[in-house]
Amino acid sequence: HAYPLLIFGFWALFFEMAVEVIAGDTIILYGEALHFPIETARFFASLTLGAMVLGYGLGIVLVPKRLKQERALAWSAALGIVLTIGIIITHGMSSVLFVASLGFANAVLWPAIFPLALTGLGKHTKTGAAIMIMAISRRRRRSLRL
Repeated sequence: HAYPLLIFGFWALFFEMAVEVIAGDTIILYGEALHFPIETARFFASLTLGAMVLGYGLGIVLVPKRLKQERALAWSAALGIVLTIGIIITHGMSSVLFVASLGFANAVLWPAIFPLALTGLGKHTKTGAAIMIMAISRRRRRSLRL
């Protein structure tokens, strides 16, 4: 049997983890490149993490009870595009805040992608969930090596 949602979900979560790491790990360097002193820039990662926690929390509360996974995925992707445009067209602290806000858009992807990938697996749901966990653990393990 082919399970395209599982395959797409695996790769979506795999790359989503990379995007999450980029937003959290590079924001300090980005701040320094914008000539913020390191004493200020080192707190920028906390902004990203705060946005991520907010996104995870809202995802838990809203998806799927009030917002369908498909809709959450679409809104999160659209928000990510808007925030990225904001990064490009603004400067200084505004641009940094747009980068930090990507943490929110990224976090909302989780509660949308994971259950969508398991749709239609039936008796293979546990195996599918394990495959999805491998998508995130591979990225985590790799980022620890760097």
